[in-house]
Amino acid sequence: MKMTTKIFMVLTLLSIQGPGFAAENQRYKNLGNPTEYVFSKPLGEVLSVLRKVHGPESWGPLAGSYYEDQGVYGFGLFDFYTKRYWGGREEKREEVDPPESGRVGTIQNHFIAHLVPKGDNQTLVRVAVESFEQQVGRRYKIFPHFQKVPVFVDVKSDTYFEYLFLRKLGELLGEKDMPPIKDQ
Repeated sequence: MKMTTKIFMVLTLLSIQGPGFAAENQRYKNLGNPTEYVFSKPLGEVLSVLRKVHGPESWGPLAGSYYEDQGVYGFGLFDFYTKRYWGGREEKREEVDPPESGRVGTIQNHFIAHLVPKGDNQTLVRVAVESFEQQVGRRYKIFPHFQKVPVFVDVKSDTYFEYLFLRKLGELLGEKDMPPIKDQ
């Protein structure tokens, strides 16, 4: 009985290990990129471009789809590693054991682009962060079974991905004179 209690205590301690140890490796700098832009195209033209960009055609900042029932375009990244938010040691994929426990430093996020007509030939596209998180470690979880899982913490967006989406959309719409993207 005593040995079982000790094993349970050790497993419990392993399962509550927090992400505080990785806080010094996180980076954040608000770049001040615009998160909304008024395109000189009617709403119908912007919608037709967004409706086409999904599945195999979607890549990078436009990797998502248009939700007809909600009238928004959702996009994001999953398991994306960048030094933009992480200053710690970069793990190689083959170093992570088991692979499903994830690489420390990766980010995942989801954005929603709202479209608002601003006249006959103008459409405001506003990008909002729905979720943005970074993996800062791994821990053992006991329930529903003993396994190593990733530890994520919420991070603030630095406006890079929001404006990257707007820039790509502007290219597809033939928009001229959009401000350059700030990436540092």
